[in-house]
Amino acid sequence: MYEEKASKSKNTNFLPKQRKINLPKFTFNKNTKQLLIKIFTLLTIIILIIFIISRINLSAKTKKENVNQSLNIILESSLKYFNSNNIPQNEGDSIYILLTEMIKKKIIPNIKNKNDNNHFTNSYIILNKKKEELYTLKIYLTNSKNIFEKNLECANTCQIKEK
Repeated sequence: MYEEKASKSKNTNFLPKQRKINLPKFTFNKNTKQLLIKIFTLLTIIILIIFIISRINLSAKTKKENVNQSLNIILESSLKYFNSNNIPQNEGDSIYILLTEMIKKKIIPNIKNKNDNNHFTNSYIILNKKKEELYTLKIYLTNSKNIFEKNLECANTCQIKEK
């Protein structure tokens, strides 16, 4: 009786018959292995190139940010430095000062970045008097190809201010 119950519970007539499908066996021959190795190598090289290019772009962006930060600090310090005692008096006259001198006089804090430790060497500022109470400040940084130029004016107290 127990066997009859077991045979009744295994009734699988409602399931469709399963057919065996003969799939072709895929084997790796020498050509296939070489192709896979070439594809893997090519993908690895592409990923490395993308990584290197992204690092170069990041480095250039960081350098530009460092230069901009340095320029802002130099500009603020030079605005504090130039006063009635050390500005050009006549039209067309200029005053030239090395940034290393300004650092020694503690006018500019010694700014160092990890990419360029001596970026103030041979860098300088020129203050030129254009007209009455109108000056041009030029900052030349050796680590930057650009020249930063700012027009300034001298108020009645001859304290240089941004125009």
